Amino acid sequence: MAFPQLMGVINVTPDSFSDGGQHQDAEEVLDHVNELILDGASIIDIGAESTRPGATPLSYEAEWARLEPVLADIIQQCHEQDVRVSLDSYHPENMKKAVEAGVDWVNDVSGLRHPAMRDIVVQSECHVVVMHALDVPVVKGQVLPPEVDIIAFMRDWCRNTTQELNQMGIATERIILDPGVGFGKSPRQSWALLQHIEEWRGEARIIIGHSRKSFLTLFTQQITSPRDELTRCVSASLAAQGVDYLRVHDIAGHYRMFEALQ
Repeated sequence: MAFPQLMGVINVTPDSFSDGGQHQDAEEVLDHVNELILDGASIIDIGAESTRPGATPLSYEAEWARLEPVLADIIQQCHEQDVRVSLDSYHPENMKKAVEAGVDWVNDVSGLRHPAMRDIVVQSECHVVVMHALDVPVVKGQVLPPEVDIIAFMRDWCRNTTQELNQMGIATERIILDPGVGFGKSPRQSWALLQHIEEWRGEARIIIGHSRKSFLTLFTQQITSPRDELTRCVSASLAAQGVDYLRVHDIAGHYRMFEALQ
């Protein structure tokens, strides 16, 4: 059984819902990157803007002020260890700089809505993560109507998104789709998607960012440790369903779990 590759999360933000404020000092950021790599991460995803419900959107200038002190060093540190770097941003101004600096993945939570972001991907060799979302940042309470067939909806979105990107000149091999757990979906809708991956995924690779997300309140009200345990339980199911990548906070716990399952 092949297991998903693990994407480690680096938040250089003061207000991320899961670990905001922990890794803002440049030296601490680099230490944490190295820790994630040693724990088993094969991709490092850097974010400088929180997308939690109610978060205040950042200007691209403010986002770059957070990224610039650490981005080049993270890229160098990762590439020296054969680890890919992803930038989580919907600002094309900053993504262009990041691609020029050497990031490997464009991770756009807005789904490449900005034409300039599409151009950046087309003109580069980067892989692109496209996420489904109704709004970024999340608007609390704004979700798809309960009568929507969430499986059919996501199947159509995956097919249409892949076709649109292909028509732009982006090969399927470069596309990674993210269903956007918690982004415009109720906890039950998110859980339904995670239980039925094969029913909606298309030809592109799939990444799931379910770590510590609000749908886990279906099972616990705790914010961190119990959510990490539940996250790993869900991850085991996702691995069995052939998901390609998991974006998680607890890299070490996941790596140990997959070793045990192996």
